[in-house]
Amino acid sequence: MLGVPSAAGRTKIAAAVEAAQQFVSLLRLADNPSAPGDRVAVVGFNDTAWIERVLTDSAPEAYAALSALGPKVADGTRLDLALAIARQAITSGSDRPGNRRVVVLLTDGLPNRVPPAEDGRPETTILRAADALKADRILVHTIGLGGAGDIDAALLRSVASGPADYHEVPDAEELAAMYRSIAASVGVCPDD
Repeated sequence: MLGVPSAAGRTKIAAAVEAAQQFVSLLRLADNPSAPGDRVAVVGFNDTAWIERVLTDSAPEAYAALSALGPKVADGTRLDLALAIARQAITSGSDRPGNRRVVVLLTDGLPNRVPPAEDGRPETTILRAADALKADRILVHTIGLGGAGDIDAALLRSVASGPADYHEVPDAEELAAMYRSIAASVGVCPDD
């Protein structure tokens, strides 16, 4: 669904990448002289999941990794793999004192191709992956991009660390504002 046009006529993926790059620009990376110390990793997912960029303190590296996601858009919404790979991306690096560990999961689709747990429910598989993140003291924000029928809002609320950590955005053009709000909530930038 990321290939579907936004309200401004751009593809969802183009708007999503630009918004995520704006989010990266708010971080205190090595390129940001105000107070370097943050790091960011970029994870992509569809029918599989992968680390596009390991933890870095370089904004240009993060921008390039985000741009590289566009051509990799494919069918599949393996939220379980996305969460597991995000956990790997964060926990494989050493922690920096004072840094908060945060995952922002953006999806515009209903989870599919997720293997069911022993209870027969794929949702259980996804929630276990989310619980593993939370057990590692990683704050999980979820963003559902789309309207009713496009996303599983109840599941994304359960994946998020708390009720205020689930965000619904009907149109991709609204993502930049949502990312700014998330950045403010985790103390990255002032809330305007």
